[in-house]
Amino acid sequence: MSTRAGETTTMTESRLPIHLAILLGVSAGMYAGSLAVVTALQSATDQSVTDARAPLQKTIQLVVEGHDALDADLARASRAYGDAAALYGRLAPDLSALETSLEGLAKSTSKVSGAARALPGHVAWPAVTRTVVVTSRPATQATTRASGG
Repeated sequence: MSTRAGETTTMTESRLPIHLAILLGVSAGMYAGSLAVVTALQSATDQSVTDARAPLQKTIQLVVEGHDALDADLARASRAYGDAAALYGRLAPDLSALETSLEGLAKSTSKVSGAARALPGHVAWPAVTRTVVVTSRPATQATTRASGG
């Protein structure tokens, strides 16, 4: 215990002077106020960045939609190509047989064309005479017993 003129205090008693408590409260309030101002400024800055990027976001969305549409078109084209390739695979033997038949037809046509070229361009046919003979019918009378008469 220590004693001053008229006061007794103990070592365990620690009192903070009131002006230090007020200073501590004011500084904490100022710190909180400055944090609030910084937060408001950051929020405003973030909003302006978001507003500035809005057209870019719309453009990105349009690109994404275009990409999705193109992807769907490519998938449809791929399926159509696969179907056409499968059909061609099924038709290939028939097409080969048709090609062989056409080659035979071409050879036959070539032979016929050669034979047609060997024919004369003009043939003289003999003249045809017509003779018309007019005869009269003989008059006849006949009776038959077919009907009982």
